[in-house]
Amino acid sequence: MKRLIPLIICLFIVAQVKSQPSLIPEKDAAYYLQKSTNLKIGGWIVLSGGLAIAAAGGLIQLHDYIAWKNDTETWAITPDFRGLGFVIAGGCVAVASTPLFIFSGVNKRKSMSFSFNRQKVVLFDQTAFSQQWIPSFSLMVKL
Repeated sequence: MKRLIPLIICLFIVAQVKSQPSLIPEKDAAYYLQKSTNLKIGGWIVLSGGLAIAAAGGLIQLHDYIAWKNDTETWAITPDFRGLGFVIAGGCVAVASTPLFIFSGVNKRKSMSFSFNRQKVVLFDQTAFSQQWIPSFSLMVKL
């Protein structure tokens, strides 16, 4: 009897804890598809911004080089590499867009839904035909 009462109390506690609602809401396929779309748009924005910064740095560097090359008689302009910093920064920003594209694909794969169904199939026999339910697996990909 001494062991039965604590066992019943433990079972009651476990039943109560197990029946508690989850604090994390279930997310459906539309949530993951929207998240994938947002990450992909963000990735394209970051990639195009990084490439624009790199292109601007390249133009600055090209302008400085042409000005230095045309002024070789007086050597008043010394060649500097201020455009190179923009090129490197733009390249780093463009590379930083890679995780956004990767997680966009991860969320798109999460939005795919699997389902197990039963399909009715007509089987023809020599004397008559019959219907039989066959289990099937379907994968719905939302593009």
